[in-house]
Order: sequence, then C-alpha cells, then structure tokens
Amino acid sequence: MPQLGNRQGKQTGSRQIAAGTSGGMSRFRMIVVCLALLLEGMSSSSINVQIGAISSDLHLSGVGLQLIASAFLVAYAGLLPVAGRLVDSWNRRTIFLIGIGLFGLGCVVCAGAGSDWVLVAGRFVQGAGAALSAPAALALITSGLVEGAARNRAVALYGAMGAAGFSLGLVVPGAAVALLGWRASFLLFLPVVALVLAITWPIRVERSPQRHSVDVIGSVLLTVSLIVAMHAIGGLATLSATDLLLHLLAVALMVTALITRGGIAGFPVEVVKSARVASACVGLASVFAGVIASMYVLSLGLTARSGLDAFEVGLLILPQPIFFSLLAGRGAQLVSRYGAGRVLTAGIVILAASIAHLGFVGMEVPPY
Repeated sequence: MPQLGNRQGKQTGSRQIAAGTSGGMSRFRMIVVCLALLLEGMSSSSINVQIGAISSDLHLSGVGLQLIASAFLVAYAGLLPVAGRLVDSWNRRTIFLIGIGLFGLGCVVCAGAGSDWVLVAGRFVQGAGAALSAPAALALITSGLVEGAARNRAVALYGAMGAAGFSLGLVVPGAAVALLGWRASFLLFLPVVALVLAITWPIRVERSPQRHSVDVIGSVLLTVSLIVAMHAIGGLATLSATDLLLHLLAVALMVTALITRGGIAGFPVEVVKSARVASACVGLASVFAGVIASMYVLSLGLTARSGLDAFEVGLLILPQPIFFSLLAGRGAQLVSRYGAGRVLTAGIVILAASIAHLGFVGMEVPPY
C-alpha cells in the first residue's frame, strides 16, 4: 500500500507539471504574481524618462529632483528587511496584496502631484509597496516547491520579470510622457495593478505558524538616514556649510544607533562582518550607484541640451539594460573561470571608462 501511494503521488505530481502548475499555483497565476517585479523594474527606471518633463512642468531643480529620483529606491532599501520579516510571520498573500495596493496608491499620488514633496511622497509609497510585494511574490511562487527544476524555473521567471521591467520602463513610460504627458505615465501602471489584484485575490495560503518580531525602529532609522543622506547629496551646491554639517551629524547619529542596536532584527549582520563580503557589497553599491546616477544625469542632459523628448531619451538609454540582460549569463561563466574579484574589477573599470566618455564627449556629439 505505501508503494501504491507513492506511485499515485508521483503520478499526481507529473500531471500537475504537465498541466502547468507548481506547488498548487497555475503557471498563469505565477506569471501574474511576478508582474509585481515587472512593475518594480519599470518604476525604478521610468523616472529617468519622466524627470525631464517633471522638472520643466513644475520648475524644479536640485534637491527636489534628487529626492524624486531616489525616493523609490530609498523606501525599497529601508523597508525590505521589515518586509521580509512580515512575509515570514504573516499571510504572504495579504502582504503581497497590501504591497501592490500601496504601489497603485503611490502611482495615483504621483499623477496628481503639484509639488516636489508630493511627488517624493508618492514615489516613497511606490517603493514601500514594492518592498512588501517583492519578497511576498517570491514566497508565493516558490511555496510548496522543493529544490529542483520547478523551483529554479519559478525563481528565473521572478528575476526575468524585473530585468524586463527595467528595460520596458525606459520605453513605455517614455512614449506616454511624449504623447500624453508625465502624469499619464504614472497612471499607465494602474491596469497592471488591477489585473494583479484581481488574479491574486482568490489565492489562499496558510498563515505562517512562526512569529517574528518586526524591527520597526531599526527600519525607520535606516530609511530616515538614507533620506537625509540623499538630501545632503542633492543639496551640495545649495545648502550652507552649517546645514551640510547638520545633515552629516544626523546621519552619523542614526548609523551609530543602528550599529549599537546590532543592526536591524532579522538581518544577518554576521555576513557583512566578513571582509570579502563587505568589500563585495561596497563594490556592487559603487557599480549600481554609477549606473543609476549616469542614467539620471544623462536623461536630464539629453532633455535640456539636446531637446529630445522622453521616448527618444528612453531609446538612447535602452541599450544599457538590454546588454546587461544579454551578458549576465556570460558574466557568470567568466566568474566561474577567472574568479569573482577579477570579473568585478574588470566590470568596474569598463563602467568607469564609459561614464568618463559620457562626461567628456557625451553631450558634444550627436546623441544617436
């Protein structure tokens, strides 16, 4: 009888795979859940084609533009540790729906914004929603899947949606800005939000039997310190020396408080105590800072100096994420062959050279 039960279980599993289901979730529903990562990727990159029109329409500059551009990622980075704990402790479907709902609310706030601070608030709400939905989406699509091909496919779909969203975020919102205005470019996310909410609402999952404390104080300290740091960076040319000093002092106090508390509860602090891991984190942070900052500055420059519309700017920046996606697999092969350190160093050198090229001749030659 046990053998018969095992055979029946295997046959049932085979039928599920053949029918396109994984861990009780259909392939279609899995794709819809992963659309949360598409939204996240599009929102993180679309600001590069929206910012020029926003600046022109609302007559913004300096610190305001800096915070609008960075608010999404600041909220995402600051709230992600708390989001992961919430997903582990509560109903992952509920956390996912709350995250998607917050993202949609942020889109509406941005579309109706009449000042830089309202836009910053809207982008922050978008980032908070993405921080909640991203780990919840991963938990939903991998629930019931053990290590193996099915789980690997689910994780690959999760990552591919983010990469595709980053590329689409430069083109689709750019076209919306050029044809309908920057406010419409925020509203175009809402049909996808509605679809995701409608399809994932019926999902039923068991609440986690474990309960983890959520370190709200630690998350607030991290998020506020990032906001103050971004405000200081954006205001380097306009803030007085006293104001800059106060900003630095505030950041130092909050970082000291985080270190004294042992970081954020749930974050594996022991990992970053390794010199190799810490240096790798600094290297990756530098790479992403260079990529994001160069896209932001280039988009403003192309709009202001070359007179290009948002769609044209998006097309000009698009090769960057496309080549990133095409060469990511090759990069992994190079790491296996030559080691992570050498490949990371080569990547940083190439990135620095490309940014230097853009800085010296990027605006002096025909854009295309």
